Amino acid sequence: MKNLSSQAKVGLLVLGGLLVLAYMTARIENWSVKKNDGYIIRVIFDTVAGLDEKAVVKVAGVEAGRVDKIKLRGGRAELYLRIKKDVKLRQDAKASVRSIGLLGDKYIAVTSGSLDMPLLKNNDLVEAQPEEVDIGQLAARLAAIADDIKLVTESVRGVLGGEKGRKKLQNIINNVESMSGNIDSAVT
Repeated sequence: MKNLSSQAKVGLLVLGGLLVLAYMTARIENWSVKKNDGYIIRVIFDTVAGLDEKAVVKVAGVEAGRVDKIKLRGGRAELYLRIKKDVKLRQDAKASVRSIGLLGDKYIAVTSGSLDMPLLKNNDLVEAQPEEVDIGQLAARLAAIADDIKLVTESVRGVLGGEKGRKKLQNIINNVESMSGNIDSAVT
């Protein structure tokens, strides 16, 4: 190293930094030298909103592959899932879009299928299960329920609000106490 000029040393340092950066980028992006490792299965969904290419594919909660490609076909989303070669899926396997937590990433969950069914082959089509309640739809439903509760609260406030409402409420309570006393004396 003593024979190298300072420019050569800086160049080697920069080259080393670039190699480390390339390695880390490849790790984060899940780049693979063996691009064709495993096999492809296809599944068609009405919508895959929020799901990206390279999203995780899980079987029994364990990572089993990645979304290789998403295409629009006839107004529906066709997904190409690259499944690891050691993961064996059957012809009655089903796929669904799921999310991790309320604000989590979306992934594809695949059931492995029945043991008495034949194995899936490259490019086979898997049945899509109907999507469970979407988080956006759930939030909209909760907002509608909150609006209904607000209307009921305002209505009750209108009936019972102010001094007149308090007197009405006190009369109702007194009547209930009186009725329960009358019932108690009639029973005993």
